[in-house]
Amino acid sequence: MDGDNKVECARCKKKRTIVKSLTIFKCPEVLVLHIKRFQFTSIVRQKLSTSIHFPISSLDISPFLSPDSPQKSSSCIYDLVGVSNHMGGMGGGHYTATVDSSFGNSTWNNYDDSHASQTTPSSSLGSSAYLLFYKKRDD
Repeated sequence: MDGDNKVECARCKKKRTIVKSLTIFKCPEVLVLHIKRFQFTSIVRQKLSTSIHFPISSLDISPFLSPDSPQKSSSCIYDLVGVSNHMGGMGGGHYTATVDSSFGNSTWNNYDDSHASQTTPSSSLGSSAYLLFYKKRDD
């Protein structure tokens, strides 16, 4: 982490470049991934609209399991079941949800306030995805 993401050293109080790494000890039944969509610097506060691509099915997190994990030899495969989307900017915005309404039978709906419509999961790919909800496949 460098640039505006540098971390302040507790001892010398200077901003330092660091390397951040995470490992997973146990595969959760539901995996929620939060996409960084807002940037706060000393000068600018802005909404990030970077287009992202994420797997709709077969997300394998086993490469990120801790070497000490009791699940190291088991499968940790996930399928997307929902996306929370954010449209708008820092001063205001609008949230919608794209959800696998049939839990695995490929019937996806988009929920926007009081309106629901059938859609595809790929409609959430892009710059508005904010939270991704994955369900672990049964072994």
